[in-house]
Amino acid sequence: MDTSSIISIIVGVVGLTLSIWSIWYARQQTKINQDIRRNEMISLWAHLDRIRTLFSQIQYITDDDRFHETGTLNAVQKQILPKIHKGLADEYVRIVELIVKKTPVISIQTIDNWEELGRLKSEWQNQQFLNLIPTLSEE
Repeated sequence: MDTSSIISIIVGVVGLTLSIWSIWYARQQTKINQDIRRNEMISLWAHLDRIRTLFSQIQYITDDDRFHETGTLNAVQKQILPKIHKGLADEYVRIVELIVKKTPVISIQTIDNWEELGRLKSEWQNQQFLNLIPTLSEE
């Protein structure tokens, strides 16, 4: 065997090895990406379920005939309402975290644009985004 044949064999073996490794690596990355997407979906559905529960609690309060007749809350409703408010605020912040993570480039301009589009309707909502971006909240 001459030198060029040996070099050709070595290059062929290295190429084949790299091809096999590339296929294996691509499959691993695909699996990792699928796992990430699955976990994101699980998280989103969990948040949605929590929000549904909170809406059910609100409906419990507003469907009460005594509330409609008197316009006042009974003792149980007065205990439930602050918990509902806190739960909705917590879920809002969790969803903001997901949006920030999924937004490739986020800036004050991005947040301003969202406000102009009506996606953010209060200073508190804007601040939740700014709180998650340390460099923006310090400006």
